[in-house]
Amino acid sequence: MTAIKRGAVLALALAVAACAQQPKSIPFVKPVGTEIQTIGLLVPDMPKQASASLATSPGKNAANAVAGAGLIGLAVGLVIAGVDAGIESNRGDSLQELLDAQSFDAPDTFTTALQASLEEKGYQVVSVPRSGQRQRGTERFQPTYTAPAGADVDAFLDVIVEGYGYGAASTSSSAPFRPVVLVETRLVSAANKSVLMRDDVVYNPMGNGGLQNRVTIPPAPQYSFADFDTLESAPEKATEGLDEALTKTAETVGTLLR
Repeated sequence: MTAIKRGAVLALALAVAACAQQPKSIPFVKPVGTEIQTIGLLVPDMPKQASASLATSPGKNAANAVAGAGLIGLAVGLVIAGVDAGIESNRGDSLQELLDAQSFDAPDTFTTALQASLEEKGYQVVSVPRSGQRQRGTERFQPTYTAPAGADVDAFLDVIVEGYGYGAASTSSSAPFRPVVLVETRLVSAANKSVLMRDDVVYNPMGNGGLQNRVTIPPAPQYSFADFDTLESAPEKATEGLDEALTKTAETVGTLLR
């Protein structure tokens, strides 16, 4: 069950991106009379494992079709959904093994690129440990922020990577696997705890629903794989594609604070 839940993280994140009612974004406006020079960057909260998922599939479609057919339909739907999640989990495990063989560290790649992007914008960056592990599906951001001893921080940047890996819109041959990253961000004033910025960033949005208040990044066309077998047969290219996706997403988060 743990493997299935882990493998379905990105699929769930993409479903949230496509369907859920999201809070309106809050563009960053430099506060009057207060200069933001030092940002306390919380260690990004992100899954330890990449995922490989389908936005829709025969299993998901069948589960949706029988979901309203009473208790028997619900039971059948749960079985189908469980089988589908198991398949996604196996793909996710295979993708992570591929990345491990390439010595690819997704959290380090993302965090390093994000810090570099902030520094390029003229900010000093202080790393802030995250207090406790958020349970996915609960409150997105950390409720309170505390700067490390001796550090003078003007604002805290809280970044949550809900999912990353590879995704395809469907099993169709016209829907290839491409890198996908979904990030939620919030900048909070250290002085008065007000929210100075709130935005979501999606690399390779699969579908249009719920994306009007999100920053979207189109996927690089060279990192496109006809199916998952093709992806597995090109480990170096697949790793390069995810590296670029995470880096581009991190750079875009930094750009939000220009």
